[in-house]
Amino acid sequence: AIPKVEDLIGFCESFEVDLSKDLDQSSLETLSDDELRFTHQRLFLEVINKRQLAAARAIEFIKDQVIRKGGLGGRHKSVQERRYQPQKRITVIEAYVRSVVQTVLVDWPPKEFERIFEHAYREDLDEMLASLQEGQQTIEGMIKLIGRIRDKKKPTHPAALELRNKRRAAKKAA
Repeated sequence: AIPKVEDLIGFCESFEVDLSKDLDQSSLETLSDDELRFTHQRLFLEVINKRQLAAARAIEFIKDQVIRKGGLGGRHKSVQERRYQPQKRITVIEAYVRSVVQTVLVDWPPKEFERIFEHAYREDLDEMLASLQEGQQTIEGMIKLIGRIRDKKKPTHPAALELRNKRRAAKKAA
């Protein structure tokens, strides 16, 4: 699909990438379809490089953006779109949290960590700390974002909560 100028501008604003490196606002209007497509691809690459996404994550990022805009067609479109439905995304977040919280290493005592890293180089520990801090920042960012979203919502009516709980119980029983 050929992106529209508004899509490119929105993409740049959403992902904080600079479109003005190669183009100014007025020259956007004069781009051919191929130039618009190539500009969009360059912006994807810029975001992928900026976020240092691995290949698999980069592919998921591109699919996510294209499917959201309705750019992928074909007979499997409904399957692809279902994958990105909010409930599916919530399930992914829940699985991520479970994988962190339920991993065996959270039960290790401090002495086990000391034993594991007793002969490690300090620089290896620096790399481990940097990796853990990056994970911590990712999780903290999600906590803040989901907290802000929750704070904007009004409390749910008790009858609606009861109905939701009945549906969940029925789903678990099935």
